[in-house]
Amino acid sequence: MTSFEGSQVNVSTGSGNNEVEDVEPSNASDGFKQNRGTSFFWNCMTKVDVKGIRMANCDFCEKLLNATQGTSSLRKHVLKCFDDHQEATNSTNTSFDQNVGKSKVAKAIIMHELPLRFVEYTGFWEMIEYCQPRFESMSRNTLKSEIFKLYNMERDKTLKLLDSIDSKIAVTTDMWTSSTKRGYVVVTMHFIDKSWVLHSRIMRFIHVLSPHDATSLGEQLVTYFYDWNVDRKLSAITVDNCSTNDCMIV
Repeated sequence: MTSFEGSQVNVSTGSGNNEVEDVEPSNASDGFKQNRGTSFFWNCMTKVDVKGIRMANCDFCEKLLNATQGTSSLRKHVLKCFDDHQEATNSTNTSFDQNVGKSKVAKAIIMHELPLRFVEYTGFWEMIEYCQPRFESMSRNTLKSEIFKLYNMERDKTLKLLDSIDSKIAVTTDMWTSSTKRGYVVVTMHFIDKSWVLHSRIMRFIHVLSPHDATSLGEQLVTYFYDWNVDRKLSAITVDNCSTNDCMIV
């Protein structure tokens, strides 16, 4: 911050970016007279001369203010800018956790089914840099790692929940073939916890390799049960109308 007591700066108005703001007149006769108790105010302003007109340049917002009609409005402007500056500084100095930030981005990508390359979009990072300059950039590979971290965390939570319940578990399967002739299956388990709250959790959502025969599907399904430690808690298995499922259940 520059003190300008006894100094003046000539400013060219040809191509400058400074804004000029008119201020309300006051009873003071000299806009640059330094009265008692105004040292803070004047240390936040710089005297300039624009085409023979005395102006004051705010050190916070760089606005040019007409200083020929007194200092009351100039003082109000500086105090407002100072408060805004302090608020912005305090916001910047607050604690920020990179890991939490990356986790939040990963959750948003999952919730809204956005592509992994979303974190490489220029517009996204322009917004992030404005809101939180300290947030480190992420590549799609970093995002992929964050998504797997979230999956493992949620899987561990579900395993602990399954170990704590006494109820049986029902399983549903749904299989379909995409327009590109690739087969997919989703296996979902349903159960009630100790508070009688119904839960539904996806066990697996995978690409099923050919052949889609009953033996291979049955073996994969049993593997999922062991992976989730629910093989001894099953009450029912409901499948879709795929003909292969009939043979698999039999």
